[in-house]
Amino acid sequence: MTGRRLIFVALVSESVLAVAALLLARVFLGSFFPWPFSPDGIDATIGALAAIPPALMVLSLWSPMLARFGPLRRARDHMLARMKPVLARPLAGCRWPGAAGISVCAGLGEEIFFRGLLQSTLGAIPSALVFGALHALTLFYFLFATAIGLYFSFLLAMSGNLLVPVVAHAVYDLFALYLLRQKLNADNL
Repeated sequence: MTGRRLIFVALVSESVLAVAALLLARVFLGSFFPWPFSPDGIDATIGALAAIPPALMVLSLWSPMLARFGPLRRARDHMLARMKPVLARPLAGCRWPGAAGISVCAGLGEEIFFRGLLQSTLGAIPSALVFGALHALTLFYFLFATAIGLYFSFLLAMSGNLLVPVVAHAVYDLFALYLLRQKLNADNL
């Protein structure tokens, strides 16, 4: 897969997820977009700043301290080994505009689906578990993604604006794509 193909697949799949959520909301909730969403500069800034804790979580996976804790180090290395054959080459060919497009579409599509549709119908914990399950390359990444899903649910509950987790998700994904690109293309894997 090339970088362009990765961008295309990501943009299409995230867009389909958003459209599916909107259609399901119309059927089950009576409106195409029944969730609180206000394009507010302050909430967008809060969302961007809210990306810092999950970015620090993912960055901590490469800390020297973690290298001493065998089970987490092995889980991280196993996750990277599973990702490398699939994502190393496409991410190497993915430039900043493409990575930003993927991140924005993921923020919108996934947050409309998971926090908008699923959280409003099933609750925060089930929506976070489904989020984690659909991101589960390994058990470790399932737990990691579930924790991030709970965090995004918390952001929506605290702000009352879907924009906050959308921006936090997009900014986090951009950082994570950059970091993953560096780690997957490192010679030591």
